[in-house]
Amino acid sequence: MAQRTVVTTHSDFSGEPGAVTVRFAFEDTRWEIDLTPAEREAFVRVIAPYTEKARRAPRR
Repeated sequence: MAQRTVVTTHSDFSGEPGAVTVRFAFEDTRWEIDLTPAEREAFVRVIAPYTEKARRAPRR
């Protein structure tokens, strides 16, 4: 007998299926959230004015 496991990732924000994990850091805390592609694009647009002016910090 064959078994098949299907994992569906849902958005932590809206509950919609088809989410991807987005990782980010803020004030020394690393975060991750599952977002749909559209939610991810909205997130990137919101933080873009800050990331465009920011510099990358060295890895610790």
